[in-house]
Amino acid sequence: MIFFNDPVQVPDPAERAVRMAAAMRDRVAELAVGWKKTGFDLDFGIGIAHGYATLGAIGFEAASTTGRSAPSRTSPPASAPRPSPGRCCSPNAC
Repeated sequence: MIFFNDPVQVPDPAERAVRMAAAMRDRVAELAVGWKKTGFDLDFGIGIAHGYATLGAIGFEAASTTGRSAPSRTSPPASAPRPSPGRCCSPNAC
């Protein structure tokens, strides 16, 4: 999980997140060619949420992680069409 604009404010955090996601998508596409040659058909997906979130440690000292608590707008309904590999869900993106 990556947070933009926290704890240090940066200009255009949403644009930076989208640019990074697109760069990651492009790099994974390059790597996937080699993976496929060795028998691995792998891909990945990225979700981007925008807005306020409550962040903090979850668990206890011996077993903790960092998490978020915020309304999720990144998960479409199960009936929603899924993009093909390398494509965006939003018709206005990518």
